[in-house]
Amino acid sequence: MTQTTYFDPQKWDKLIQNPLWYMGELFDEADGLIRRADQGDPERHAIKKAVRSYFEDRLERGMVALGDAGENLDAERKPIDTLVIHHTAGPATNYEKLSYLNAVQLLRIYAPAYRTRDNLQGKSLWSGHFYEGKQVFWGYHWFIFGDGSCKQILPDTAVGWHSGSWDVNTRSIGICLAGNFMQEPPSEAMLTTAQQIIREHYADPAIRIIGHKETPRDTTCPGDTFARWRQRLRASA
Repeated sequence: MTQTTYFDPQKWDKLIQNPLWYMGELFDEADGLIRRADQGDPERHAIKKAVRSYFEDRLERGMVALGDAGENLDAERKPIDTLVIHHTAGPATNYEKLSYLNAVQLLRIYAPAYRTRDNLQGKSLWSGHFYEGKQVFWGYHWFIFGDGSCKQILPDTAVGWHSGSWDVNTRSIGICLAGNFMQEPPSEAMLTTAQQIIREHYADPAIRIIGHKETPRDTTCPGDTFARWRQRLRASA
């Protein structure tokens, strides 16, 4: 359990049992803390880690009210014509466990979508995606860890909520590398893994490779160094 002074875990534990927790005080407080961190609070790293670790823990313990059914949005899947490359922006060490990624993207992607989209409001959070028997809310298909190892975390048949554009999501694969590549590129081990994923699964040269910021999207993802290593992704490992 995360020990923190940024929020009251006992209060949150009660609120998180409401199927519409994402519409009320709990999400407002959590989102406000993340925004405070993004605005440069001196404790920004600790704030983000505390909020996300709380949700990571409660998701793992089955304490977060989630839906048990919903619309099958994977039915909108189209033939794959795009690979979208991402980075976590946060330190790779934060993402050594996929459970942390699940919490991050529940807060960053699914909860905001369910708050704002007319076709989702008033419904319990539901992704329809499962990993090792648990419902998951990450948007990527592949995740490359800081040590260069990788896992396919969504099947290619799933529509990953990763690009910010539903049209792009329906016909793309999201590949995320753990770390922040604004100033330094990924390690050789990570790039070799990315090359191998693309060579073995998406070798068709007609499938384009773009950075998240090209979707278009108001983001710097996957970092300012992307131009230095994007060509490596099609190279032989």
